[in-house]
Amino acid sequence: MVVYLDANIFIFPVLHKDQRSGKALAILKDMNLGKFRGITSALTIDEVSWALIKETRDRAFAIQECLEIFKFDNLEIVAVDKHILFDAMQLMKKYQALKPRDAIHIITALRNNTNLFITDDADFDSIKEIKRKPL
Repeated sequence: MVVYLDANIFIFPVLHKDQRSGKALAILKDMNLGKFRGITSALTIDEVSWALIKETRDRAFAIQECLEIFKFDNLEIVAVDKHILFDAMQLMKKYQALKPRDAIHIITALRNNTNLFITDDADFDSIKEIKRKPL
């Protein structure tokens, strides 16, 4: 099974110690153990680093935490190319409220043979092409 992991799955365990962060950490552990194959966009690294820098004001910490993402087994980080960007713009035409980054995440998932999205972001609920699994 292939599952798309949104940026908040990587952010919550680093910044918070609550039920959501525990669930996100469990998902990452399951992926690492091979219970499923995860994919995410290269944009996720940008989003995670920015969120950590903004929240902690510690650039070195943010960089180190992002480097940890590359160590996960069973995670593919997909490059954003012109085909993904083109399709994302087409999806934004269809869904007027869809944000550009969210469109890129969706297209990355679809182009990599999954419509299952693990995210705590309810903005994805209105997108018919994917199925959001909340924390």
